[in-house]
Amino acid sequence: MMAVVKIDKGKMTFVRKYTQGEKMKPGELAFEIESIDQLKRHNSRIKVNSPRKIIKYRNQNVEEWDWSKISSEKLLEIKKHYSTQTWPKIMKIHNELKLTEQVYCCESYVDHIKINIEKYLPNVELSKFT
Repeated sequence: MMAVVKIDKGKMTFVRKYTQGEKMKPGELAFEIESIDQLKRHNSRIKVNSPRKIIKYRNQNVEEWDWSKISSEKLLEIKKHYSTQTWPKIMKIHNELKLTEQVYCCESYVDHIKINIEKYLPNVELSKFT
């Protein structure tokens, strides 16, 4: 069965059955499962390392990126891709560096990217970008 799940701290929660063509909300994924027990088995193997920092934005809770994992070179790449709105390339960097516990996979994460970058960039020294 196709299910809509939310992932929080690596654990999946069943939200509803997936209807083909429906728009997903941020943080939701369509996922093929055999049964709800499959989610329970998956969740029993997940260990949460540390509490996440959450950015409150409108009606969303967005996980804050771990900016300490980003080198100067990657920061330049992120800024370049942000200015050209090349979201898939930023998602790839995010996932490779594991900046959060989530995997960014689609347009529903563009707001997460924008919120994190716009929160962080005003605090970055411009010399990091030149």
